[in-house]
Amino acid sequence: MVEVVTDDMPFVVDSVTALLARSGYEVHLLLHPVIDGESFVHAEIDRESDPAVLDTLAERIESTLADVRAAVADWQPMRDRALALASELRRAAPVVIDPDEAEEAATFLEWLEEGFTFVGACDDRGDGALGVVRRRMPTGLPEAGSAPHVLTLTKVRERSTVHRAAPLDFVGVTRFDERGAVVGEERFFGLYTAGVYSASVNDLPVIRRKVGQVLARTGFPAMSHDDRTLANVLETLPRDEMLRWSVDELYSIALRVMRIGERRRVRVLSRFLLGTMVPRHEPPGQRTWLHCERHRRRIFAARSGCGNG
Repeated sequence: MVEVVTDDMPFVVDSVTALLARSGYEVHLLLHPVIDGESFVHAEIDRESDPAVLDTLAERIESTLADVRAAVADWQPMRDRALALASELRRAAPVVIDPDEAEEAATFLEWLEEGFTFVGACDDRGDGALGVVRRRMPTGLPEAGSAPHVLTLTKVRERSTVHRAAPLDFVGVTRFDERGAVVGEERFFGLYTAGVYSASVNDLPVIRRKVGQVLARTGFPAMSHDDRTLANVLETLPRDEMLRWSVDELYSIALRVMRIGERRRVRVLSRFLLGTMVPRHEPPGQRTWLHCERHRRRIFAARSGCGNG
């Protein structure tokens, strides 16, 4: 049994239960009363009697709650930093950046308020740390931006301890001087909200611009069969991957998925995404899913050098 008493704040229950799941415990009963501003979590898990294991679990719960507290406390400053960067872009777009790209980047940074759960922030030197970055720097960071683009959108290897146990989404905002030289990068860590994954690509900043460029590049006649098929494919691709992919990558992947849909094939499309493609005209029955699972295991065995999947 696990019992937690802490300040009432967002993400307590889902962060604790995610930690228990990562630790290999199944939660059989979960109660979460809030009394006089205090949050009580009562979780009944598989019996554990080893004192050393229990001490380690208690330490991990305390660390997770400290991460939650830091992220919640600094949510407003992280939001304000993103909005300030958007204002800077609108006021004076970098001379080496296409004005439309700068405008879309500003819109994206404003949109983060509703489409992104801020977990941490800092610059490329680690200064101005907010959220969980005040406690530690996430691992597996991309290099600071050097290409002439405002946004770097990707994932880091470290999983979030706040809200969901998923790889942290990374938003890098390159800073330029008046001549267009790169002088630094502002970094935000967090998770895209659940609504992002079901929203239309036409409603998501950055993605909608990439989609428009992909559709224009194909040269398919408007409302033709190929045009509508490709538009449908673009609506089915994972939104976090579409944010990460370049226009060239999205163009290539979307056309490959479109062609795969005409055949009975399975392909891996990304280092973060294992794509299992099912023919559009065939319901995904048990035999289809078993084939996909066997293919997944072969791929992971080949990449890891072991044969147990």
